[in-house]
Amino acid sequence: MEDIQPPLDLLYDSYEEAYNTLKAHGMQHGYSFVLKRSKPHNTDVKTRYCYHRDRFRKYQSTAKVLSTSTRSTECPFKLVIFKTKHSDRWKLEVQDKHHNHPRSINPSAHNVYRRRTSAQKEVIESMTHAGARPMQILAAIQKEDHDTLVFATDIRSERKAVREKQLSGRSPIEALLDNLSTSDWVFAVKKDDNNQVYNLLFAHRSRLRCCMSIPTCC
Repeated sequence: MEDIQPPLDLLYDSYEEAYNTLKAHGMQHGYSFVLKRSKPHNTDVKTRYCYHRDRFRKYQSTAKVLSTSTRSTECPFKLVIFKTKHSDRWKLEVQDKHHNHPRSINPSAHNVYRRRTSAQKEVIESMTHAGARPMQILAAIQKEDHDTLVFATDIRSERKAVREKQLSGRSPIEALLDNLSTSDWVFAVKKDDNNQVYNLLFAHRSRLRCCMSIPTCC
C-alpha cells in the first residue's frame, strides 16, 4: 500500500490559513477529512478543531457485495488545528499520520472538496430564483472557477436548501398565496371542506387596468 505523506506541523496566522493548507495537502495527496469535534463546547468562538480521516468510522454492512470505493475503513489518521497559548497564531499538528487505505484517485470523490463557497451559494440562490436549470448554474460557476469540483448533484442539493428557506415551513401553495397577497396581483381562491385549494385565479393589476380601458362592443 502506498504511503500517504502527512501535512507538516507548522504555525499559521489564522485558523483559515491552516485549514486551507490542510485542504490543499489532502487534495494533492489523495485523502480527505472530517471535523470530529471542536472546543470549547457550546460557544461560537473555537480555539481547537479535531479532524479525522473521513473513513475513520467502523464499517458495518450485511450486503453480499461490498463496494470499497467510499466505505469506512477505521482509518487512524487524525490531526488538530488549535490556537497557541499566549499568541494569536494557530498550529496544525498531526497526531496520527497513518492511513490504512490507498490514496484516492480523484478529490471529487470527497464531499469536503465539493463544498460550495459563499460566492457560489449566492450564484446558486440568485439563479434559482431566476428560473435557471442546474446545468446552467453549474456552467456559470465553472466559468468563474475553472478548478471547481462542484457537481450538478451538489447544485441540486443547494437548490433544495434555497427552496426550503424560501418556504419557511409553508407548503408551496401557502407560499404562493402569501406572495400574491403582498404583490401587484389580484387573485381569487376556492377551498374545499378540508381547506385544500382546488381553484385559483390570478391576474396582474396592470393587465386588469389594460382590459378595463378597452371599450366594449355594442
